[in-house]
Order: sequence, then C-alpha cells, then structure tokens
Amino acid sequence: MSFIAFTNKPASTVSGVAKGKFLGDDNVYVVLNRLNTLSLFLLANDGSDCLKHVRDFPVNGTVKYIRKISLPETYHSPRDILFVFNIKQEVAIVSFFTDKSITESYVVTLFSSPLPSTTQHIPGEVFLCASAECEADVYVAFAACHGKLVVLDVIPALCHSLFTAKKKLRSEQMLTKMFGPTTMNSLRSRANGGDSFLLNGVLDYGEFEVRDIAFRCESTPGSEVRLLVLYADRHGKSHLSGYTLNTRQTGDERNKEAPFFILESGLDGPRSCLRHRSVIQANLESTANMLVASPLGVFVVGSQLITLVLLAGPRKVVYTKEVPTADVVAACLQEDACLLVVLASGALCSVRASDHGKTGFLEDHVLDIKSLPSSVVGPVDSIVSLHADCCLATSRFGDTVAVQLSEFNYTVVVDNCGPVLDMVRITDTPGNSIMVSAGVGKSGSLRLLRSAVSLQDVKKCRFQRKILGICSAGNVVVFVCHGENLFFRIHDGALEQISCDWKGLDEQSPFVTGGGLPDGAVVLVFESFIVQARVHQGILTRVHVVETPPLQLASVRGGAFAFASSGRCLHLYEHQEGKVVKSWKTPHSISALCILDSETVAYADWSARFEVYHVTKESVLLSVSLSYVIRSVCYTREKFFFGTMDGYVVEAARRHPQRLDEVRRCHLTKVPVQLQYLHHSGSLIVCGETPFVLIPHDDRTFELTGFSVSHASCCAEVDEAGTLLAVSGLDNTIHVGHCESKSVINMVSCPTGATVTHVQSVVPWGGVLFSLRMKQRDVLHFLPTSDMEALSLWNSASRGISCLENERCVFLQPFSLDGAASVSVDIAAPKEDAGDFVCLVGTSFTFPDEPHSRSSRISWYACLVEKDRSSLQMVGDQTISGALYCCAVVPGLRRKIVLGVSGCIHTYTYDPGEKGFVSDEVFRVGMTIVKLLPNFATSAEPRPTLFALDTRFNAILIGIDPLEGTTSVVRRSSKLRCLIDGVKAADDTLCVSDDSLNLATLCCGNGGPQGSRAKDRLEETAEFHVGDLVTCVIRGSFAPKVGEAEGPDEDSLMVTSSITRGVAGPCLVYGTSNGSVGSLVPLSPTVFSFCLALEKSLEGIEAQLPNRIFSHSAFRSPLVVGRKKGASGNPSFARCQLAPASDSSRGVCDGDFVQLFCELETRLQRMILDTTAKYIVPWLLSGDVDGGVQSDKRGAEVPCEDDIASCNKRLASHSLPQIPFQTAEVVEFVFCMRRIY
Repeated sequence: MSFIAFTNKPASTVSGVAKGKFLGDDNVYVVLNRLNTLSLFLLANDGSDCLKHVRDFPVNGTVKYIRKISLPETYHSPRDILFVFNIKQEVAIVSFFTDKSITESYVVTLFSSPLPSTTQHIPGEVFLCASAECEADVYVAFAACHGKLVVLDVIPALCHSLFTAKKKLRSEQMLTKMFGPTTMNSLRSRANGGDSFLLNGVLDYGEFEVRDIAFRCESTPGSEVRLLVLYADRHGKSHLSGYTLNTRQTGDERNKEAPFFILESGLDGPRSCLRHRSVIQANLESTANMLVASPLGVFVVGSQLITLVLLAGPRKVVYTKEVPTADVVAACLQEDACLLVVLASGALCSVRASDHGKTGFLEDHVLDIKSLPSSVVGPVDSIVSLHADCCLATSRFGDTVAVQLSEFNYTVVVDNCGPVLDMVRITDTPGNSIMVSAGVGKSGSLRLLRSAVSLQDVKKCRFQRKILGICSAGNVVVFVCHGENLFFRIHDGALEQISCDWKGLDEQSPFVTGGGLPDGAVVLVFESFIVQARVHQGILTRVHVVETPPLQLASVRGGAFAFASSGRCLHLYEHQEGKVVKSWKTPHSISALCILDSETVAYADWSARFEVYHVTKESVLLSVSLSYVIRSVCYTREKFFFGTMDGYVVEAARRHPQRLDEVRRCHLTKVPVQLQYLHHSGSLIVCGETPFVLIPHDDRTFELTGFSVSHASCCAEVDEAGTLLAVSGLDNTIHVGHCESKSVINMVSCPTGATVTHVQSVVPWGGVLFSLRMKQRDVLHFLPTSDMEALSLWNSASRGISCLENERCVFLQPFSLDGAASVSVDIAAPKEDAGDFVCLVGTSFTFPDEPHSRSSRISWYACLVEKDRSSLQMVGDQTISGALYCCAVVPGLRRKIVLGVSGCIHTYTYDPGEKGFVSDEVFRVGMTIVKLLPNFATSAEPRPTLFALDTRFNAILIGIDPLEGTTSVVRRSSKLRCLIDGVKAADDTLCVSDDSLNLATLCCGNGGPQGSRAKDRLEETAEFHVGDLVTCVIRGSFAPKVGEAEGPDEDSLMVTSSITRGVAGPCLVYGTSNGSVGSLVPLSPTVFSFCLALEKSLEGIEAQLPNRIFSHSAFRSPLVVGRKKGASGNPSFARCQLAPASDSSRGVCDGDFVQLFCELETRLQRMILDTTAKYIVPWLLSGDVDGGVQSDKRGAEVPCEDDIASCNKRLASHSLPQIPFQTAEVVEFVFCMRRIY
C-alpha cells in the first residue's frame, strides 16, 4: 500500500531565536526557528506587542540551530545573514531578500553542505552551537558526540559557494543587489580557492560531559579567538576550559578529518583546529549548564549560583552571587551588558556588574541582583533580549511570549499546544474530529481538532417550522418559512421574537437585508417592494416603503442595494434618498449580481459573460466572456470569487483594466455553487449537505475547509460583532455563535492544568474517557460527546475517579463482559445495549525512588447515567505482577484479552462466575512491549493474530490458537527498530513510528516458500522520514463526511470519490512531540505513480524553486542511526563492508512538496510536466510504482506514442490528467487534493 503524506498542523515549538538586520534596511527583524518553518518578524516598537509577523518560510528539514551572522566591518555588509543547522547534520547560510518588484520576502541560500563522513548515533545528536564575529573572520562551532568539534569558517564558505564552486548557487547580479558592490569585491578578494571552510577539532578526553560552549573574541586587532567550554569531569565536578582556535591551517590540513579519540598530548596535532587548552576556572557549581559571553568575560549560570569570570583585564578575576529562593532556568545578555535570568517560578531578575570602589579596576566589580516587576507565565526553555524593555521567552511545552520588563505585560507570539501524547477519533460529532491530549504539566490540555471552521460560544434552539432561509439587518433576523416570515432580534446572543405593525410581509420572501443605518434603521428588500423599518419596544415599525418591479436577484453593501428585475433590468437603491437612483438594462438575463461599492456593480449573465459597470459614469469598466455560467459572485481582497453552475468555485484577479485572470479553480459539488460572504471573518461559505468555507489570502490563493454545522442549509451574520446564525437541515436546529478562526485546521482547547496521558473514545457510552496525571496519583474523567461543542467550558475540578497513591494509568481499553465476539472498538453500538460494556484501566505503581514499577493492576469501570449526568463506577479489579504497559482484545474470541507485561504477553480470559480474569499463558516475545494491536481482518492468517510493538525487535505478529489458546510467534521483522507507536492501516498492513523520527509500513505479504526465512518475516513496504518524533498514530481523517451513507467503521475513514480521486483505504492521522499533526492517505497505484512522478520532477529543478534551503530527497530519506551516511553497515563492527545503502524514501509521497506546484510560475510548471510524463510512462507500463526510487536513466527515456496511449487509457480510468499534461488540469488536481486532509 502506498501513501501520500500531508501536514495538517505545523509544529508549534520555537527552539531558537535570531535577531538582526536581515533585510538590509534600518529595521531590526527576529527569526524564530519552528523546526520545519522559519518565521520572520519585524521588531516594531518598544512595548510587549513589538513583533509584527512578516512571513513564514517552510524548510526541507528539521532545523535544530539558527545563529545570526554579521560580517566584519571591513566587508561593509548592509545585511545580516543566518546560519542554519538541521538534525541530519547539514549546514546552510541563508539570507532574506525583498525585491522591489515583488512585495513579499523570500529566502536565498548562499551556502549549503552536509558534514562529511559523519556517524549519527541519535537523531540530532549535535547539541551545542556557538558563533563569533571577529575582526576579519566569522566562525560557527558545533559539537557532536565523542568529543568531536566542527568549526565553520563563514567567509571561505561563502567564497567557495559564490565564486569558486563549479555550480554556483546564485548569480552575481542577485548577490550584488543584496549586498552591494563593496561587499562583493571584498568577498571576491578572499576567493583564492586555497582556504577550506570546515575545521575539525577534538576536545580533551577528560571533558566527560560538555554542557555548553561559547566564543570570546578580543576587541584588540590581531587578538586570538578563544573557545570556552563548560564541562563536567567523571566525578561530576564542573570546570571552565579554554581553547585557542587555530586559524592558520592550510587547506589540506583543514580537509583532513580529526580522529574521534585523541590523547591530550596530540591536541596540537596538525589536523586539529584547537590549540593550547587550559583550565580557566575549576570547581564551579556542579549544576552549572550555561555560558553567556559578555564584554567583561563570561557568565557561568547554574541553578543556584551565577559566576562572572572577568577576562578583559590583565588577570583573571572571579565573582559569584547566589540566586535567592528559586532555580535559574534560562539567561541571556541584554544590550547594556546586564544578565537577564528567569527563575523557575517565572520571576525575572537582572544581574549587573557594578563598580563600588575605584574606577578603572576590574577587581572592584561586584554582582548585583535586582528583581524586575515583570514575570514569565508558563514554562521557559530559553530567553532572548529584544530591546531594553522587552524579552522573548520560548518553551517546548508552553507558548512563546514577548514580555515587557518594566511592568507585568506580555503578548503571545506563537501559540504552542505542546507535545501530542495521545489522540482518538470522535465518531459521534458531525464531520471528522480528532481529540488530542497535548501539553505537559500545567500546560496540559484537551484539544478538539477538525478541518472545519467552528462556532465559538454556541447556543442552539430548535424550530418547529421548516426554515428555508435567513436574512439579517443589524440585530434583526428574518426566518423564511413556508407561507410566513418570522422576525427576531439578537440580544446577548439569544433570539427574541418581535412582531411587525403591518401586514403583507408573509406573502413575499425577502432577498437581502441591510443594517447599520442611522437611528438603528434596517432595510428589507422583498420581491415587489423595499421597506425601511425600525425596532421600537419590541415591534418592527415601517418608516418608508418603495414599490419595485418583481425582483429576481439582490445584493447589498453598506447602505447601497443593487437588484435585478425582469431578467435584464438592473436598479440601484440608496437608503439615504429612499428611492431607486439608477436603472439600466443589460443585453442578456442576469444570473449573478454583486455590488462592489455605491457606484460600481458586477454582474454575470446566462451567456457566460461577466461585466463590471460604473453607475455614475454609465460605462462598462470590464467585460469578459467566460467558459462557464456564473451563479454567484463575491468580491474581497481585490479578487473575484465565482460560484459556477457546474459546481466549481473560481478565484479571479483583475491584474489588467480590461482582463480578468483566473487564479484558481476547484470543484466542490454537483449542484450550482452559491457563495455567501461573511464580512466579519473575511471568508466565504457555501451552504449545503457538505458545507465548505473558503479562506481568501492576499499573498496566495484561497484555502478550503469545512464547517462545524452539519448539513448547513443557510446562514447569515446578524450584527457588527460577527454573530453567525446557521441552520442545520437535519433537525432544523439554529446554531448561534461566533466564527473567529481563519485556518484550515481549527482547534478548540480545554486547559486541564495537568498532563492528559491517555484518551480513549468509548462509543457505547457516548463520550471520551481520559486520565489526568496529578502529583501523587492519576485521576480518570469522562467527557460526554454533548459537552465537546463547549469544550473550553469544561472544568478540570469536576468529579473524577482517583487512583491509589503512586498509581499511574498505562492504558484504557473498551471491553464487553457479555461474551460477545470481540470486534473493533470503532464500530458504534447503541447506548441501550451498553449494559455489560466496561472500560479496562491498566495502572502501574511507580514510586519516585524507583525507575521501574514492580506491580500493576487492571480495573474495569462502567458508566452510570443519573439525572442526565454520566459518572464512572468501578466494577472490579485484579492485581498483575510486573510492569504493565499495554492491553488488547483478542479478535474473534470471547472474553479474552492479552496484556503486555515488560517483554512478555499474558493471556487472560474473563470468568463471569468468578467476576474476574483467569490467567491462561505467559509467553515472552521481546524486550518491552509498548503496544498490542488486534489484527481484525487478515488474509494471510486464518487464526486470531495480534501485532506486538517492541522497543528493540520491531513488530512481531503473534498468533493465538482458537482451540488450545496457545500463543506463538508467526512473523517477525528482519530489521531492528525501536517502535514508539503504531496502528493497523488496512488488510495486513501495519503503520509504525520509531525513535529515528521515521514512519514505516509493514505487511505480512506472501514471503517465500513454506519453511523459508522470508515466509516468517514481515515485509517493509514503505519508509518515510517525518523529521519529528511521532508519538501516536491512529486511524482517522480530517476530510469532510459526505452524505449519510457512510458507515461508522472503515467507510467513515475513507474519502469518497465526490471529494477527490484515488483514495484506496482508511486514512491515518499522526501527532508528534513538537505539536505537529499530519495525515497519511492511501492512494491507488495509478494515482500514487502520478503524484510520485510529480514529486521527482520537482526535485529535478529544486535549485530553481523559491525558499529552498536543504535537499528535499535528503530530508525525506529515512534516518538510520549508528552508521555513516550512504553505508548499509555499522562501522563499529570489525571487518565490516560498508556497502552503499538505499537512503531514499519509498512507498510515501510528500504531499506538502507536491503542493508547491500550484505556486510556481508557468515556465517552471511546463518544465515539470514535461519531465513528469517521462517518469510516469515506464512506471505505469511496468506496474512498479510501490517503490519511490527509480533510476534517472529509466525516467529520462522519451516514451513512444503507443506507450503514451496505453498510459493515457489508465490515467483516464482514474480521472487523472492525460499526456501531454495541461497545466490547468494538473493545478486543479493538486489543489483538490487539499480536501483529503
């Protein structure tokens, strides 16, 4: 099975900050490292609200470090550049650039190179980074494990990439525009080809644990560069050592790699860039872990002590100050050389070296600690000074906030949900929703994710009469029913019915209404008259009535109304004059109408013509003929949006006075599209059986998402606050709320104040069961589905079931005690049949002084409903010996479960007579079983089977004899892999995540002949590097549900053909440790080959793509730790043959990368499509589309006409674009694929 991967929600963690003049102007900018995204902010003012977002730049890689680099003054550079380092040990130097002809900024890569011959033992094992700007050079140092140090000499690296490399990254014309001729001439003078840019060095073997490194450059000309190292020896004592950087190496010496282990006597060898090691200060605080360089020397920061080592004078002087009451968690240097520290309590303190004696003597400096009036809310990992009165605090588990120092005031810059710990699919809510447990400690929360715009503060009411439409004017709402109109007004979010003082309004249906007029007046446009009215004492009183010809269409904007009558007549009505001020005729009957302002009207007719008419000048400003009939028109953000008769939505821009350029076209439904503009949120909504919301953007095309109200038949905004009314066509319920979110994936958050460790949907109970990690014990809570719409109002102090002291929950498993055959828990069951349905809760007793639990127990709870409130009641419990990790129901067998206890599988059967579980068998299969997955549907094994996920031995297929109940190993994986989580995808396919940040799929397959080794192996069919630790994987989807024919099981996880083409099975959703959420969508072989060919073609011209820093193929290649890059063996083994390894991803296509095709210029799109045809033809003819690696020679062959005809026949059967590919058809296909995630 092949998949396409999408990112639904990017990572929200900020792991690095750089501040500098990155755009070459007088403004200061701040770059935030959000792992897969670089966010550029403008430092605007001096308050806490000082950061203005400029743009986000996606990165092909997971960025670990960023550093601002300022070229020395001799180069006269007008801009700062940025050093970027990713977890796959690739370095890059980039610059941000804004062209005057283009309003937006983009990234220019100046230098990019992987570290040569590097062995990775853990993902992102480089854990230290420092940079320094000297008089003539710039250096960046980063340390890997085993004491190896690499120093990047920035100036030779830039010269090599820009001038002496065979394939230059950028043209000199662009570089001159960025840096100016003076800087380019200075760099060109250094480009002699003899300097190397990577310097290798080895730290002293006695530095057992390196905690931090920092550079110190003297201000005097010709002074040496010193590298300061804070380390702990083998006894745990902290010391500060210093190295002199050898900057006079020849090119040959720099290119030679220093050995990993070297004696101290060999420190000054010719292959090391480090010289003259010396211990600057010994026996520092044992918890010291930070170095902060300052003009006076260096601050050594520990949890309780702050030490200033003065290095600027003739001799070393050390001062130490104790931090009162709390631990120090982060520190940074301010512009006035003061040290700003954050305590564990969130308090901020300033540490200053002040003079108390004679001036001019460094010995007279002492440290003063001053508490600041401000503090940081939430956890803090690092802090950066923005200006004298503001700092930026970042955290992996909390929000990134800008804090004002002079007073308690802060602004959230990046909302961080924290790591995703568990997730579950919610089946009882409209649309596809995912409940996520995210955050740690006080930042813990439950979050409801759905690809739909959600209404906040929802109030519902049900009408007896069938509502056909809604019109609103100010706070007056008109509900159109059969034979009558009902008038209401909005008061405090509630509907109050009002009456009118004249008759005749029930005989006609209103078209549009308008409010915001003087004295609270409203205007109602009916079929044959226009009424100005006012609400007085609960009665709608008419003020003025104007009779009109029979109307067919109407539009309102501000106080002006445009309406069409008799097919071809258009009229303009002004409320101030209370009459029709202008009328004119069109050549053809009007099909759509939109008023742009008080003088301009846009309309379309049934002859597929669109015109913009100026009423005052009585002239047509724009007239174009289209290939489709427009049924609705909306205008926003200088763009037109058309809803067509054949179910398309079209985005068009007027880039020329007499031309309308089509930007995007997307198919939505099989009926005419009626677009409705929501003024408060700036989005457009399409009501119907499957409602859609279009989110326009200034800098790119619109985004498409759903709407939380299922079967929304009509909706309207009712006041200036943006209150939205939506009517559900299923039960005639009116939903009243606020529509604030403007993103594709919307999130409703419920802070819990504690870590939510496990979440489980219990369908027969109609809700979700979850566990809260409290200080001394875990607490179980049940959340009904009816409360999920108001999830933010849930109170964590509500009643729950507390576990015993030091008892921690390890799993939640639904189970039936009545002896029915075990089925998938995703299948819905009626609530009245849930009498014997319980939820098994596995717990382990973990004491603070013990790393592993010695005893565990399982408990089973029932759900009781009393006074419309659900509560949990314990039915029974049972003690289990050993460390309990997971549980699963044996498929197809009655009352049987299996438990994962350490590396063993325990089989239990529930005995109704004993009212407890009876042990059947104990079978050891691995090291630590982290999860058990029932194999409900299998073609390879007729007996009940389960997948066991192990932390060492990958996945193991376990079989249980249905007659004897014995357990045996059926298949194992041939590759060792530490698994984190997994899920059963479809048939015999298993999707797993490992600790190397990869996703992989395993399949039983046919293997080899009976008794062979291949017959007993799980075949690995796909592998893909995510770039983040995938903590949980479930079966689910964010695509909207279509119709009522979908079942509650697999059908609800499949995206039907009415949404997009080629989906071949249930979709998967995964969450990561940095708050990212993504989707894996299985595709049919033909659609997958088309997407894969498009991806490979994009990689072929990657150097010409905008904002590309690292190689896409290198980023998505699976990370295999413990071996060198490009080798399949482990170099630690003796006599190991380092054969070339296949590092490219296979079986998975990167959907985020394919989406870039829609944003490219036409020239590049045409080039990509020509290459795509050469790739896809041999793949379709051979049927080999499961792998992602094809030889360039095979893909570069020009196909013949017979082969093209055969491929076109297969492409046409899947409704795919055919060869020769047309740009518009491919763009439409790629854009429509966004709807499956």
